[in-house]
Parts: sequence; C-alpha cells; structure tokens
Amino acid sequence: MELCDLTSFSTVLFPVIYSLRPQKDAPRVARLLLMQKSVRELDALIEKIEKELRQPSCEIRHTLPLACDPPEEDVREFLRLVVVHLRGSLNALETKTLSARA
Repeated sequence: MELCDLTSFSTVLFPVIYSLRPQKDAPRVARLLLMQKSVRELDALIEKIEKELRQPSCEIRHTLPLACDPPEEDVREFLRLVVVHLRGSLNALETKTLSARA
C-alpha cells in the first residue's frame, strides 16, 4: 500500500499523535474539528474519510509520525468514530437550526 497524501488526514490525526488508543479520543477530536472547520469543510472531510474507509488506498497511520505507532485497524476505527461523532453533531445542529426557524 502507498503512503497517504499528508494533507488528506493530518488534521484529524494530529491530535492523536501520542495516543496509545486513538479510538477513545474520537469524541474529543470531533469536537475540535467542529470548532475549527465550517460545515462545508466538515462535509468534504467526512466524504474523504468515508471514501478511504470504503476503498482503502493507503496506510493512514503513516500520514503523520504517530509516536505510539498504533495498528492500521485502530487508526481506521478512530477515523470511523470521528465521522460518527461529526455526523451526529452536524445532524443535531441542523435539527436545532430548523427548529429555531419554525
């Protein structure tokens, strides 16, 4: 498998560089992304992550030098969980916005 483009997943992986189990950090990373990115940027990021999870094209764990060197499966599970948390938060935000307009 080839190495990923550094820009593809580095924003998501950077907060877990030193994590032994990145999966447990998924809610925290999703909250950070929600504060840093627009809805449009988050939608694009979610799409990119989901595409990579559906059709693996590279070893994501080598995108950044993860100090604890977690297995690829753990990194992919982390990304899946980040997407779950982002989607949940974005859906809640959309529902809240629609309710406020009604």
